[in-house]
Amino acid sequence: MINSLYGTLQVMESNRIWLLSEGGIEWDIAVSSRTIHYLTKDQGDQKLVRLYTHLYHKDDVHLLFGFATIQERLLFRSLLRVNGIGPRNALQILSHLEVEQIVAEIEQGSYQLLHSVPGIGEKSAQRIVLSLKGSVNLSSSPAADIEQALVEMGYSRSTVQRTLAQILKTSSSKKYSSQSDYESAILQLALQELGK
Repeated sequence: MINSLYGTLQVMESNRIWLLSEGGIEWDIAVSSRTIHYLTKDQGDQKLVRLYTHLYHKDDVHLLFGFATIQERLLFRSLLRVNGIGPRNALQILSHLEVEQIVAEIEQGSYQLLHSVPGIGEKSAQRIVLSLKGSVNLSSSPAADIEQALVEMGYSRSTVQRTLAQILKTSSSKKYSSQSDYESAILQLALQELGK
């Protein structure tokens, strides 16, 4: 699971960048226009930047998406949970509206702003509001990250949530030397349980 990438901007287009990491790997990353604005405003060209990432894979398609903030990435992941909203639609929404605007729109039960985004029809906007109202959480946790990774591997969200709940009841982070070791162990245990 790739949480973030740190490197030098090589190429910047309207909806993607190429980032050269310190290991010499150049990453092609799809980004929102808001992330592009953040990178040009605060970072400038040829500067070291950190992008929070989301790896999307379905069948034979693997796409890497980058975000200026963790909240933007969390909202992107929430939008992907909505039936009929793919990564391109989610990125389109994030390109046209601020994260706070989207969350406020959803929580108010309104869909007009979402419907104003090119490519988002009235029914899609309504579905987003109905699916996410009261459930948008923009705080990250290791359990949420592990859950999302397992869902992206093809496991159903409800099965993953039940499995993680059981594992987290019996596991203690005190047994591990670092939080990263604890998270790796939880992921391995979950994969073992889900593989049965």
